[in-house]
Amino acid sequence: MIGATVTIVAPAKEPIDLEAVKRFLRIDGSAQDDDVSLLIQAARSDLERITGQRLLDQVVRVQADSFDDLDHLPVGPVKSIKAVTYGAPGAPTAIDPANLYLTGLGLERGIAAVPGYRLPRTVAGPILVDLNVGYGSDPSAVPANLRLVLFVLIRSRFDDRPVDVEPLLVNDRIY
Repeated sequence: MIGATVTIVAPAKEPIDLEAVKRFLRIDGSAQDDDVSLLIQAARSDLERITGQRLLDQVVRVQADSFDDLDHLPVGPVKSIKAVTYGAPGAPTAIDPANLYLTGLGLERGIAAVPGYRLPRTVAGPILVDLNVGYGSDPSAVPANLRLVLFVLIRSRFDDRPVDVEPLLVNDRIY
C-alpha cells in the first residue's frame, strides 16, 4: 500500500503570479496582496491534491509497504528518482537510484529495478522514495488548462461562491 505523498522541498514560486491574479480579480492597489497570495497557495494545494500532479519543480516523498506498490506512482509528472531507502526508521538501507528506472510515460509512471538488479522481496519497515516532480521551474511550463483551473478556484474563494472543478480535471487526475 502507498501512503500519502509528502512534500520535502516545496516549489520556489507559485504557478501563477500575484499581478496576473489581481488583474483577473480586478483588484487595484496592494492592500489585499497578502490575502490574494494566500488564495494562490491554497488553490495550488487543492489542485495538486485533487489531481495528484505537482505543478512546479519540487521534491516529494512516497511511502510504500512493498516494492510492488511502486509499479504505479500516485504523483506526477515524475522527472527522476532522487533517493530510496527501506527498513527500520533508525537504520534504513539505501538503494542507489542508478539501480532503478522510471517506467511508463507522462503521468502514468512507476519504478522498477534495472536488469540484473534485484529488489528485496520483503522488507522490515517502510520503503521511502524521494522523487523530483513537476512540469519545470517556469510557470509557463504548467499546462494552460491547469492554470485556468487555478484562476477558477481563486475566483471562487475570493467571491465566496463554491465551484466544482473536478469535472474540469477528470482527464488530469492520477488514479
